[in-house]
Order: sequence, then C-alpha cells, then structure tokens
Amino acid sequence: MRPQVLPPPNPYQTLFERLEATGALRNFTRAVVAQCRPDPARPPRYTREELQNRVKGTDRWGDVDQHCADVGDLHGFDAVFVNTGIAGHPQMLTLVHDELDVIMTVHKTRSPGQVKGAPNYVRRLIRDAQNRLLYVGDELEDLTMAQNLEGKTFVQLTYGFRRGDRLKQVPAWVTFGVPDGSATQFFFQRDLLSLYPEFGRAEEDIDLNAGQPSRRFTTRPARKEGSETE
Repeated sequence: MRPQVLPPPNPYQTLFERLEATGALRNFTRAVVAQCRPDPARPPRYTREELQNRVKGTDRWGDVDQHCADVGDLHGFDAVFVNTGIAGHPQMLTLVHDELDVIMTVHKTRSPGQVKGAPNYVRRLIRDAQNRLLYVGDELEDLTMAQNLEGKTFVQLTYGFRRGDRLKQVPAWVTFGVPDGSATQFFFQRDLLSLYPEFGRAEEDIDLNAGQPSRRFTTRPARKEGSETE
C-alpha cells in the first residue's frame, strides 16, 4: 500500500487564522452587514474626505467603505485611497497592513466566487502583489518563492445579494478571498457568514395553519334560483 501524499497546506490559511484571531474579520463582517441596511432618516456623514467627494447624499456602498475603514483603524490597517480613473467613482478604498504585508479591498460582487478583476486598478493590485505567481488554484509550486517576495498579499473582501432580492438590505454572502494571478478565480477563499452566523440572514418559518379558522362552513347544497324553502 502506497503512503498517501498530502498536498502542502495553503499558505494563506495562516494569514486567515491570524486575522480571524484578532477579531478583524468578525468586525469587518459586522460592518458590511450593518451598513447594507439603509436608513433614510439618517443619511451618512463621511469623515473620509475621499468618500465625501465620491458621492452626494445617501449611498450604502460608501457607508460600507466608511465603516470598514474605521474597523481597519482598530486593527492596524491604514486606509489608502487609490485613484481608479472611473467617472463617478474617483477613488477606491484599500486597507494596508504593513505588519502582515496585506492589502485588502472591499467589493460588491454578483456571486460568492466572483473575483473583482475587471477594473484596471484591481488588476494592477493583483499584478503588483504576491498573487502574480498564482495563476491556477490547483498549482502549489512556487509558493515558497511567492511568500519571500517583497510585494504584499492582495485580499478581497466581497459581499453581494441574491438576484431576486430587490431591497438588498441583507447580504447573501460575505467572503474573504485571495485571488490568483489571473484575476479570474480565488486561490484561497473562506465564507465569513458561515463563520459568524449571527450576522447572517434570519430565516423565519411561516406556519400557515397556526390558528383555527374563525368561520364555520357547512356542507348544505346551494339553493337553486326560484325554488321555495321548506
């Protein structure tokens, strides 16, 4: 019987565990879920000048970035705003952690497995970070070299809603993912809502027969028109 050769552990599992142990991922998840709920009576007042310039009025996605930037302050992240060159979205929030060598961005996506890789500024971040060596999720070679590079690890915090959810008040997913160098898939990904179920969607069971009917129904046949009652 041949001994089973196990693949080497994913190097980003350690990074994930370090961020989870500090409570950073839990606080990021709470901020995303909370700020997706609109409050028309209390429009946002951004303390970040870059967010104030991005939108005018109520914008939940700006609220998500604002509060994620505040959470980052508590956990050693520096909020850096990157020029995107996209009209109506002049600057994008990036959270940089020098001790962990991490660059994190927050994106709304259409599916849990979608990598936000289309915009040029995101591709540039992936290219300039360690992720540039990781082209296919199944390939584990060159990981040691990737860990020894001077570039930081680029991480995406993504969230989104079900297609039929028109209100879009509670995210259907919040994920932590390290995209591969091709910017088409995640090399490493973890579901944060299953890790922190207290922030997930509250599903309620509806019992259609909870109460007794208030009216009584009889089986007497209907009377024909023109007939006399006895």
